[in-house]
Amino acid sequence: MDRRIDKTAVIEAPLSEVWRAWTTTEGVQSFFAPSAWVELVHLGWGEGEEWDATLAYLESAWSVMLSRLVERYRSGPIDWSSL
Repeated sequence: MDRRIDKTAVIEAPLSEVWRAWTTTEGVQSFFAPSAWVELVHLGWGEGEEWDATLAYLESAWSVMLSRLVERYRSGPIDWSSL
């Protein structure tokens, strides 16, 4: 099984700014999760039903994350206190 997720988003912002939003705690808190904590680690994919379920979940979740990232640069960071 090809364990890869391919997604595309067009974001109207400089690459370095989008990279900070995607890869830092403060950045992720600005568009996706108010209590996020980010530590970049990639350990690869395993095998089995649990990994299949994880991949299926992430396939969907990444679409949500990317749409929120696009919206973050259209409308500004999410004000979590107003929700």
